[in-house]
Amino acid sequence: MIALLRCFVLAGCFALGTTGCQSTRTAAPDGTQPSSNADSLELPAFSKILRLGRPLREISGLAASPTKAGILWAVADSGNPPDLHAIRPDGSTAGRVRVEGARNRDWEDLAAFTYRGRSYLLVADVGDNRGRRRDCRLYFIPEPDPTAISCVPEVSCQIAYTDRPHDCEAVAVDVARDAIYLASKEEGRSRIYLTSLSGAFGGGVRTAKPVGLVPLELRGAPMGLGKLARHASFGQTACGMALDRTSGAAYLLSYTHLYRLTAGDLATNLAPGDRKLIAYPSLYQAESVAVPAWDRRGIWIASEGKAGGSLVRIPRR
Repeated sequence: MIALLRCFVLAGCFALGTTGCQSTRTAAPDGTQPSSNADSLELPAFSKILRLGRPLREISGLAASPTKAGILWAVADSGNPPDLHAIRPDGSTAGRVRVEGARNRDWEDLAAFTYRGRSYLLVADVGDNRGRRRDCRLYFIPEPDPTAISCVPEVSCQIAYTDRPHDCEAVAVDVARDAIYLASKEEGRSRIYLTSLSGAFGGGVRTAKPVGLVPLELRGAPMGLGKLARHASFGQTACGMALDRTSGAAYLLSYTHLYRLTAGDLATNLAPGDRKLIAYPSLYQAESVAVPAWDRRGIWIASEGKAGGSLVRIPRR
């Protein structure tokens, strides 16, 4: 009987055109392979709020490692050291890596991607509350080991908008389109600016041109008292952005909701009905969003907090 079962197994493998049974994992469009131990991760329940330490009380950027299952990277904004914080799915700290030679003037977002066979983190020093900066900068850092003490950017470039300076807290990288998207922080809408990924790796000054417009309107979406207060204080503005490399979806984060569209839509002028509105649990002040390849069902949102940052996982939709 055992021999007969073995024959059936081998027959199935050869029917798939392989010399042995293969995993059903598929690569993302940018070539990223899901980490081999992704299925064994212990992930928190949806909507469970995880508390982060005081070093991340002003967390401003979140990105999921494309190659290290269960690692989220985070940065904090102006006034904090130029550090990359590695976080486990339970909210505990996996490491803190100093970025040598980089200045944290106003780090506002973080992106992770695989490019030319190597995984990178993009630190976006693009915060500009007064709309005056002429020195916004992107740092491209080979993804370090979470236990490293320090790392060094491979290259950095200065960003110059083709019209005028903009406040920006939301950045995403689309390798397939050779694109870096920057979303302006404006009430009720976000202008999407584009600069070339390959060009940015050349350093120097890189122009960012307007390519799209995303309306940020709630249109009667239900909100609790906490979110109503945030909406009254901040309105609907883009404070984070992430791409789902598997589905091609793009997510823009506001202080009360997520807006889901496609990555291709970022380079168009959308009507209010052209994107999906997604609710998430009430947070002190949401700041960034990540969509891990190693968590096929979840979207992660990071928030500032007076005593420390927080993290929540919601269903991917």
